[in-house]
Amino acid sequence: MPQPWLLSTCLLAAHAFGATPDAAVTVYDDDARYREMLTQHETWEKAYRDSWDELHLEELRKSGRLTSNAAGAIARLPDAEKAALRDWLQTHPLKDDTMQKAALYLAGAPDVRAEMDEAIASTDTDTVQINWPVIFKIAWDQDNTLVRVTPLLLRNLDHPDDKIVRQSIFLLRYVDADIWADAIEDRLRQPDYPFKPNLLFLIRESDRQAKFLDLVAAQAAHAPVTSCLYYYSDIIDETQGDVQAKARALFWKTIDGQPPEIIRDNTYRLLQHFPEKSRPLILQMLEAVAAEDIEPKYSTAYALQKWAYADPDRAREQLEAWFDNPALGRDASYTLGVLARGTRDTGLAQRLYDAEMASDEPNAEVAHIIGAIEGEEAERLAVELLRQAKPGSYSLGDRWTIMGVSVNDALQGSVRHGLIDTAPDLSVLDENLAEYGTTTDPFSQWYSALDAAGAIAYFDVETDTFPNRHDLLILEELGQAGRGIFTPTRAVEVWRDDRDGYDVLFEYRGKWYGYFAENHGDWYDLKSTLNAVNFALADNGRRERFLALPDLGQCAGIILPDPDQAQAFSKEFGIPFGTDPEAARKSGQEYEALVEQRLGLKESEVLP
Repeated sequence: MPQPWLLSTCLLAAHAFGATPDAAVTVYDDDARYREMLTQHETWEKAYRDSWDELHLEELRKSGRLTSNAAGAIARLPDAEKAALRDWLQTHPLKDDTMQKAALYLAGAPDVRAEMDEAIASTDTDTVQINWPVIFKIAWDQDNTLVRVTPLLLRNLDHPDDKIVRQSIFLLRYVDADIWADAIEDRLRQPDYPFKPNLLFLIRESDRQAKFLDLVAAQAAHAPVTSCLYYYSDIIDETQGDVQAKARALFWKTIDGQPPEIIRDNTYRLLQHFPEKSRPLILQMLEAVAAEDIEPKYSTAYALQKWAYADPDRAREQLEAWFDNPALGRDASYTLGVLARGTRDTGLAQRLYDAEMASDEPNAEVAHIIGAIEGEEAERLAVELLRQAKPGSYSLGDRWTIMGVSVNDALQGSVRHGLIDTAPDLSVLDENLAEYGTTTDPFSQWYSALDAAGAIAYFDVETDTFPNRHDLLILEELGQAGRGIFTPTRAVEVWRDDRDGYDVLFEYRGKWYGYFAENHGDWYDLKSTLNAVNFALADNGRRERFLALPDLGQCAGIILPDPDQAQAFSKEFGIPFGTDPEAARKSGQEYEALVEQRLGLKESEVLP
């Protein structure tokens, strides 16, 4: 028998630019279904939390590996279930002997508990493998505290293995602050103490930062330098006032006079924290690369660009000298071209074109750099290089370049065709150029400008979480890009017990719209979601529809125009609106499958 609050069940009508008619949308006229689903959601969340431990115990039994989650689950088991697990472990050894002992310890095996207790109390720090399952979960077991393992962890501050030092430091964060702060201070006051940069991680967490940094400054040795710089940079980022000033002074004292390799590898931090002061060091590093004394890296190109943009008039002469340099030439020529934006420097445009055509693989990005110089000849060379770089196959941005469409043309066309209300400020593109030192194609620039103006929803279709929360996707992503037209007010999602997917409900203009989202693992069911929100728009007399933009990899770009206006824009600019909303998910999953096929690795095995 139908519920009294059920108004109607409808099928979303197809539209030339809308979603296909394959998702049923149910409409409700009051809050009853919302209240019911909210209760279901809260119940499901509790059940999900309760079942989390069992899922990890099941994985333990299947894989034979003791993860930190499984170790925690063992420690929380009731006594009877611990006894059953002990019996199982006696006949099903885990893959690693240390894991086996740790699992039995957590499950309450008396003989193993005694052995582990003795190992923890031992002065031999190598007796116990310091890792998450063995130490952290043992420390938090019901009849243990971190204080019991504190002596071991403090001893490990002097361990020769940096990995053990790092793991011990992480665990020490949970001990009474004075215990480890006293231990660090005692070590830093020893003039011959072999300073370990890992200690700076603890210093960052302490309320004695200023005192600690003074003691660090008094130490004679701070090797390895690179690790110190990493932690000093973190302290600078996270502090203010006297502590930040001390960390800045230590950073500069440590890096000043270091070889070019160290400068190269710390380019970002140098330019972030000391933009004016570090330029001579950056220039020395670039000269070392040009002389082929050190190998260039990605940071070299970044350093070259940032150095040049800081003082472009003085940089041009040096860039000219490096134009044909084997190590720096290509980056120098790109940067020189970017500095010449809008100058109509035909000679430079020709030099960039000739240099790129002489390379084994002409780069389409250089075509955009040449085009940005502007002028009839530069535009001709840009299009010719683009054709040579990608014979017979063009991206949308390349197509726009060949058509002579600029980002400003596209933005003005977006306003003219009603995709957006006003053209966004293009200063964001200049900021991107100054930060990353490269031009992008007109389509990417157009897309970036729309994204910065909040005119589109842009998000990764892979969530890396469970559940995926389609309700928040509607409220936050689509709602914020709804141009004041699509304004959902509440939403809720419930995971179905059959694991097929989700029931999703959202409120729009006083009505509730419910739909079913399929289970795609950690990927949104974007197709069903767009079907539902577009139905809601149609049900409220709106002509606008959420449409998917193309060419964004596994990130989706969603815009809300009138379909007829979108069609007019598409005809003028060649942008195929309303492409398959599942394209982003399919693209991402195809890539994952390719990685698994070629490397034999699953994403779950390489991600933390």
